[in-house]
Amino acid sequence: LDNDVSFRFEQPNYLAFETDPSVTINIIRIGQTNGTASVRFATSDGTAVAGQDYTFTSVLVEFADGQTNQLVTVPILDDALGEGNETVNLNLFDPLSGNPIGNQGTAILEIIDNDDTLAFNRLEYEVNENQSNVFITVIRQGVSSGPITVNYATTNGTATAGLDYTNVTGMLLFSAFETIKQFTIPIM
Repeated sequence: LDNDVSFRFEQPNYLAFETDPSVTINIIRIGQTNGTASVRFATSDGTAVAGQDYTFTSVLVEFADGQTNQLVTVPILDDALGEGNETVNLNLFDPLSGNPIGNQGTAILEIIDNDDTLAFNRLEYEVNENQSNVFITVIRQGVSSGPITVNYATTNGTATAGLDYTNVTGMLLFSAFETIKQFTIPIM
């Protein structure tokens, strides 16, 4: 019978919603279960940032005699930024007993964003000088389950308000599940 011990994550990917207070990660002890054993667990930034999207966690995970599973909790932080889904790296390392890390010694935690983002549908808009208007499209991405507003305004670049275009300001109101809005800039 093999008397070696190794450690691994139960699965390669974990999911949490940004509104979840935390996520529980299961670490598995493989092989010999007699006696105590331990391994270190730590998070590191993927696209998520510790202190903004989650709480950095670094702990010594200790297994009692006969214990094969141990749970670690990673706190999730909810912010008001529409960032899209983000990832946290999960790592097992430095087993105090000198036992190896198994074939799944790293895993990814994906935090599902709960915030909307608003963006123009294009980086640049072009219009001929003889056209009367240019239509600007704003796209809503994210949860879209409630109303959201955004203010807009034009400012001079190489074109001058009153000579080349009419200055506009306003507010776009997106209703629940509405994803596209437009505003118009008159051209002179």
